[in-house]
Amino acid sequence: MASKETPLQTAVQPEQGAADDPMWERWKLEMPRLYDAIYYQINPIITYVDRAGHVLLERPFSANDHFSSVLEVGGGTGQHIAHVRHGFDRYVFTDIDPLLLDIAEQRTPARPGLTFEQQDATHLTYSDGTFDRLISVFNL
Repeated sequence: MASKETPLQTAVQPEQGAADDPMWERWKLEMPRLYDAIYYQINPIITYVDRAGHVLLERPFSANDHFSSVLEVGGGTGQHIAHVRHGFDRYVFTDIDPLLLDIAEQRTPARPGLTFEQQDATHLTYSDGTFDRLISVFNL
């Protein structure tokens, strides 16, 4: 039975002919489950850099700061939102991969104004000026 590819898996598809590569097929299926292990558990250097990036990005803000509307793009499994210290009325968490988005939504405690949406960061569907703050951690 052929698996349905997520947008992320399609976007990072290697050169033609790789669709027949069993290792590539396995990676597409396992990537959402392995995401946190790869970026936050296996390699202590990568783990340190990734966690430090989240902390440093939020360092300028405190509970006294407030944004009306925040957009996080490429949020993966939701690691960053735990570091957000400021208040918000609306926080839209996005990722292109619905499996990663599901993981993020399941692991993130419900907060008023927090929503999860599948979006491609290269083709966002929001109008200019919709958000007061954009968060994008380790996305190119």
